[in-house]
Amino acid sequence: MLLRIISALIGAPIVLFFLSLGGYYLDFFILLLSLIGLFEFYKAMKNIEVAAISAIGFIAAIMYSFVNAFYSSIDLIGLILASVIVIAFAYEFIRLKHGLYGVIMTIFGVLYIPFLISHIVYIDKLIYGRALVWLPFLTAWYTDSFAYFVGSRFGKRKLCPNVSPKKTVEGAVAGLVGSSLLSILTGVVFN
Repeated sequence: MLLRIISALIGAPIVLFFLSLGGYYLDFFILLLSLIGLFEFYKAMKNIEVAAISAIGFIAAIMYSFVNAFYSSIDLIGLILASVIVIAFAYEFIRLKHGLYGVIMTIFGVLYIPFLISHIVYIDKLIYGRALVWLPFLTAWYTDSFAYFVGSRFGKRKLCPNVSPKKTVEGAVAGLVGSSLLSILTGVVFN
């Protein structure tokens, strides 16, 4: 619990700083979040003995962020994502080291983390983007808080013990329901 409080006290001002700056600063921050997220994702895959090709994932995240920040071209973004798929399969075909699951999780990691988190930049560019950009972060915080408190108090059934041994089904359901309700309430309060 103490670690969560300390990380929130350090992390919240950093998020606040980069979200308030926007522009290329936000692009850079999203790249950092993407790389940290990919690192954690590939580490979790290693825990269940799925060897992703992490170097390809990290390079793809950097390329994707660069194109997204400076060109915002859906054609170039599609080209990068297609290239990741081809390169990952070609690499595995030559090396025969990571297996099909490793290749799939390499590709999935790029789609799941850098691609999805980059939508924060798109939200920021909307008409009311400066206000809306906070919602993904608030929702994540709501989810994590509900999941942690309910899961640690009432959690009995493990959600995915090989990947994250402390997470429970009860915590996951509480996180989903609680964050949905608080997100609706946030929308009502801030109109």
